[in-house]
Amino acid sequence: MILDNNHIIGKTPEPVSKTVTVSLSDVSRRFSGGRGLGQISFELVKGQCCAVIGANGSGKTTLLRCLSALEPPGFGNLQIGPVSWSHSTYDQSKLHKNLIGILGFVFQNPEPWPHLTVLGNLLLPLTRVGGLTREDAINRAKASLLRFGLDNRMDTMPHQLSGGLRQRVVMARVHVLQPEVLILDEPTSALDPVWSEWVSELINEYKSEGNTVIVVSHQMGFVRRVADRVIYLDEGLIKEEGKVSAVLDHPEDEHVRRFLLNV
Repeated sequence: MILDNNHIIGKTPEPVSKTVTVSLSDVSRRFSGGRGLGQISFELVKGQCCAVIGANGSGKTTLLRCLSALEPPGFGNLQIGPVSWSHSTYDQSKLHKNLIGILGFVFQNPEPWPHLTVLGNLLLPLTRVGGLTREDAINRAKASLLRFGLDNRMDTMPHQLSGGLRQRVVMARVHVLQPEVLILDEPTSALDPVWSEWVSELINEYKSEGNTVIVVSHQMGFVRRVADRVIYLDEGLIKEEGKVSAVLDHPEDEHVRRFLLNV
């Protein structure tokens, strides 16, 4: 993934260190209907992609919302980069401010801001959040749009774009802030096979830069191309986790075996 001008011109990335960038310790989040999370714990290091899989209602969305500080944990501790929180210290506005430049989140079925052009969608966070001058913001936004194949759509309004193009605009908008940790919820759901493969390449390049990715997907081919590790969730619990080949090819848990037969 393009992170700076040095990489654009082909500078060799620095070696990736095995520093923990994401940590969850006994994180739970329960709702009145019974669904949610129950004591989830795992760690991810720089340069690692973890795929979270599981049936609908297994807790994947709740996990992502807790990780992105959209919801407080009911119990336990979370840490992304230098930012940590628990139920007692949860402050959404403060956390979102502290996570700027550290965490990026692309929701499932994302939508660009409808009142702004494609270029405007990238300029707004760069100037208001990133603090860049307009000239610097335009240069960075154009580089990102070129990477996402949107350089010929800069002046287009979102309603004039297909679903796949709108999804790419949102991904570019998150990418342009250069987060260290990237969360993607079904990133290929609206993309054709060519662009799905391109997203795979983008994630792998992003990992090689020493960044961390968490991706939710029902497409196991995509998971095999990008993930180093797989976590299978069921009823809010981790039923199995490990290397991609171990979990997908030789699952130990019966729930995982049944799930894989139907995806």
